[in-house]
Amino acid sequence: MNNAQMLLEARTARLTATMNLREPDRVPVVVLINSWAAHYTGKSPLDLPFAYDTGTLKDSYARLAQGFELDAISAPGGCRPGPMYSGFGSTEFSFYHADGTPHPGVQHLGQSNMEASEYPELIADAYGFIVDKLLPRRFPALQGSGARRAMNLAKGALQYQEFISAVASTIRLLREEHGMPVLTSSGTEMPLDLLADYFRGFTGLTMDIRRCPNEVRAACEALLPLLLAHAVGNRNREDFPTVFIPLHIPTYLKPKDFYAFYFPTFKAMIEGIVKAGRRPTLYMEGSWLPYAEFFQELPKGKVTGIFEHGDHREMKRLFGRIICLMGGMPLQLLNYGSRDEVANHTRRLIDDMAPGGGWILGTDKTLLAANDARPENLQIMIETAHKYGIY
Repeated sequence: MNNAQMLLEARTARLTATMNLREPDRVPVVVLINSWAAHYTGKSPLDLPFAYDTGTLKDSYARLAQGFELDAISAPGGCRPGPMYSGFGSTEFSFYHADGTPHPGVQHLGQSNMEASEYPELIADAYGFIVDKLLPRRFPALQGSGARRAMNLAKGALQYQEFISAVASTIRLLREEHGMPVLTSSGTEMPLDLLADYFRGFTGLTMDIRRCPNEVRAACEALLPLLLAHAVGNRNREDFPTVFIPLHIPTYLKPKDFYAFYFPTFKAMIEGIVKAGRRPTLYMEGSWLPYAEFFQELPKGKVTGIFEHGDHREMKRLFGRIICLMGGMPLQLLNYGSRDEVANHTRRLIDDMAPGGGWILGTDKTLLAANDARPENLQIMIETAHKYGIY
């Protein structure tokens, strides 16, 4: 067994034990990294495959694996393939500011692509509505005659396949040459989040909850089978059978609206993913402490929650024997704090969160822009955890 294989086995075992709410040999460290990889390796984000050059993907992620002794890394599949989005004339994603300079990472513009009067169509045939109405509005190149649409679709499919091939090749490189497992290799969205992100926009959906609540609930039910199938359908080689799910809108809802509009299909999605032998890994935006009761209904030891805000000690007390917790290190501290401040904060987190297992040290947000973290501070966090976080 070579060194990469030994590292892969040790890291996989460490994270598996932690996610199963057991104490591993030491606290695992996982950081979600997206376009920050480009900045770290001295490139523009437009050099990465979520933009326009798949050729630099392996180099960027290999250098991350060499530079930081993480226990896992997020797959680059969260990136966006620029040629496809630009070629389709995407109205939702932007790679550039108005002056032509690149964003630090791709920007989701969050506009509405559906009228409230169209809920009945969506509810009657969710898949048909997406194909015939939603996608042509999101991507104008899919409008027009059948021949033109088919040609553009074929071109886009080839561009997307190039992107997927680059991602798969990078994951193999990370595993086989650097012993670096990938935390998640598939993902999905919750129905209400999808309605906000791609159908009605945040403003439109929050108004719909008041004006046509029955249609919103029915639309969530109609979208659920499609999103669940997407979550469990990817059976590529995996280090962990995790499904990454970003939760955008819940903490903007009143608790009563959360339970009325979000929770029913959310619970069904979680149960469906677990039944399929996979593990929901939830990126929980905002503070979830007001929804403490919700966690009591989750299957014990089957879910990982990455928390953005909130009192982590209180979350450990309330949820720590139900779900695996991940996070704790603010990006603001990694960028602006001193080395001592980062090390001290890491030790405090370990004191509070590590006992009993079930906690992964990570950051409160995904690393996107260049100033999301100073590399030397990220290194201090990792080194401190390796020395201080031994069980």
